[in-house]
Amino acid sequence: MHILVGIVLFFIVFGMIGKCSEEQQQREHEVQQLINEREYEAQQQIQQERYEASQEAMFFVSGIVPELIERLEEIQEEISNANTNISKLRNLAYKFPKQVDIINISIDKWEKLSGSLNRSYSTIQNSIDRAFVLYKVNEIQGRQSFEKKKKELLKNANDTLALATTVKMELSRLQFEE
Repeated sequence: MHILVGIVLFFIVFGMIGKCSEEQQQREHEVQQLINEREYEAQQQIQQERYEASQEAMFFVSGIVPELIERLEEIQEEISNANTNISKLRNLAYKFPKQVDIINISIDKWEKLSGSLNRSYSTIQNSIDRAFVLYKVNEIQGRQSFEKKKKELLKNANDTLALATTVKMELSRLQFEE
């Protein structure tokens, strides 16, 4: 009889322990989910604040050098066009897999153009952000610093667009020769 009671108590105790650990695991899982949600919300907030700061910097520049904003928009348009052409070429390669070597040559050139435009855009954007921060730190110094840099930034944007135009013309010429 004592053995039977001991066995029953054994199963009851271990059964309860199993339930406790399941409940504990469930609570730990819920806590981890809550932590993940909070981290995600914090990351989203940071991204939103960075976007707003970037927009503020662009607004700052548009008042001083509107041509630069126009050039940046043109660069973004060229990036978009390059990416569209890459997508079209990949679709063409999918339809004509035996001709992929010909198509890949053009894809590589468009990818290089897109990469170059993206790097130039990022460089200009970083310079704008830096000038804006300088302006905010010390409005007079920032203005003087930006006045010195605005011609350089505009030249970089114009050079980037000229390069894009040259590469696009070369790609068009090569496509007609093939």
